[in-house]
Amino acid sequence: MQPLVQQPILPVVKQSVKERLGPVPSSTIEPAEAQSASADLPQVLSTSTGLTKTVYNPAALKAAQKSLLVSTSAVDNNEAQKKKQEALKLQQDVRKRKQEILEKHIETQKMLISKLEKNKAMKSEDKAEIMKTLEVLTKNITKLKDEVKAASPGRCLPKSIKTKTQMQKELLDTELDLYKKMQAGEEVTELRRKYTELQLEAAKRGILSSGRGRGIHSRGRGTTHGRGRGRGRGRGVPGHAVVDHRPRALEISAFTESDREDLLPHFAQYGEIEDCQIDDSSLHAVITFKTRAEAEAAAVHGARFKGQDLKLAWNKPVTNISAVETEEIEPDEEEQREIIIA
Repeated sequence: MQPLVQQPILPVVKQSVKERLGPVPSSTIEPAEAQSASADLPQVLSTSTGLTKTVYNPAALKAAQKSLLVSTSAVDNNEAQKKKQEALKLQQDVRKRKQEILEKHIETQKMLISKLEKNKAMKSEDKAEIMKTLEVLTKNITKLKDEVKAASPGRCLPKSIKTKTQMQKELLDTELDLYKKMQAGEEVTELRRKYTELQLEAAKRGILSSGRGRGIHSRGRGTTHGRGRGRGRGRGVPGHAVVDHRPRALEISAFTESDREDLLPHFAQYGEIEDCQIDDSSLHAVITFKTRAEAEAAAVHGARFKGQDLKLAWNKPVTNISAVETEEIEPDEEEQREIIIA
């Protein structure tokens, strides 16, 4: 039996913590390219000892939040646009219904007026009832006309009053656009309507008036014309004022398509124009002047237009009756010559 050999005891060398953990891994420091490539992801760093640390990029978080805000804003804009379209459609439907009601009221008004004219021997009670109905209809028609006109596209009043120079520039620009589109064969209905409205607005403000000095406001027998013949009517309140119900609107025809844009400026030189309606399909126009004297001046001097004769006639709309007047007014010499102007 061999004796046991005792091993020598080696001294134990104690290592520091830094030596035991090992060198710092190079993966904790990344180049700029790697950082930009993984900017949208959180970085997970690890060491040789198994310890991990998650590092978040603030720039990536801000970019994600910004993208979310842009997406939310786009959704909100789409919703607002959709609501706006629905409101516009609702407004158009309301305007259409008001237009239908207005047309029915006008037809009823015409029927009642015709009934009054045909039945001269109608009882006073029936006549009073019809007149009462007519008065209500007249108020409703006036109110509906204002509402429909206010709701009509392109009929809204400008937010600010345009100067004379701005108005003339807008007229010229619109006229040029209209000419270009007509030459190109494009649809010009809306543009033509806009141009007519601009002409009408300019005519009301006196911008289209050429001021040729024809004395258009004088009728040759004085600017004031008395309709009475020196005798009373025999009843009623003394000094009763007679309202001039003679038409102030002229029906105009026999003009060409190329003359359409120049028609309103031509008649604007004879007085202030209140309204102008031009039918493109039949080339027929109705121009309403502010006073009867201006309308007569236009009828006398405005028939000659660009070397041709226009066909003019008095336009007599349905009279709004607000009070019963059973007595007849004897026509004077001015009313007797109130015939269609050839």
